[in-house]
Amino acid sequence: MAFSFNTSLAGLNANSNALSVIGNNIANANTIGFRSGKITFMDVFSNAAGVRLNGSGNTRQIGNGVQTAAVHTNFSQGNINEATSPLHVAIQGDGFFPVQNTDGTAAYTRAGDFSVNKDGFLVNPSGAQVQGYLADRGQIPDSAVLTSLQIPIGETLPPQATTEGTLRMNLDVDSLTGATFVSTMQVYDTRGTARKLDMTFERQADGTFHMTSELDGNPALNAVNGNPADATPVVFDFDANGDLVGPTSLVIEPDQAFIP
Repeated sequence: MAFSFNTSLAGLNANSNALSVIGNNIANANTIGFRSGKITFMDVFSNAAGVRLNGSGNTRQIGNGVQTAAVHTNFSQGNINEATSPLHVAIQGDGFFPVQNTDGTAAYTRAGDFSVNKDGFLVNPSGAQVQGYLADRGQIPDSAVLTSLQIPIGETLPPQATTEGTLRMNLDVDSLTGATFVSTMQVYDTRGTARKLDMTFERQADGTFHMTSELDGNPALNAVNGNPADATPVVFDFDANGDLVGPTSLVIEPDQAFIP
């Protein structure tokens, strides 16, 4: 009687654990970075060896019920939602965000709802500091070690003027004489001000294209002879296959826009 009672209790306990796992999954349905769990069970055998019946291989051993084998964490890709902050990030695929807890221990998380604390450190809602490698001039050195990421709130970086840009476009070789094609690029001057650079290509009767440039609507200087580009257009020539012969580069100074 006691044996059957214990077996029944084992079943109740195992199913209670299953309901707890399900309840935890439901409760955290809207928790950022939460990974759901799945419970598995295993049967419990008697500790005593069973007595074989008539040499058939069957025994009189009776199982002791069931118990929880493990609770497996589901690490499949979750949904990525629209962020409400520029500091909110998500991982597409494998990986974790390394963080350092307030007690100095290391931990990993999939939740990317980060913010900046009063000291400028990037932290998660629990106050753990996000770890990362500090770059040196855009490159991460081999000797870099994980460190807390600190954002210098209130500081400004010195402006940097645009130094170069690449233009990729197709010009219609069958276009009529006088046809124009315009390409626009955003550049920055030494004060960090965004400038609008328009480059206009005009088809000529001899098959070449003349290019003029304007910076914020004003003629821009080019490197041909230092004159306003609209007065001295840059001539682009192409071979029989449509490949550009020249020039392949030119210089436009954002700080030296020609103001008529």
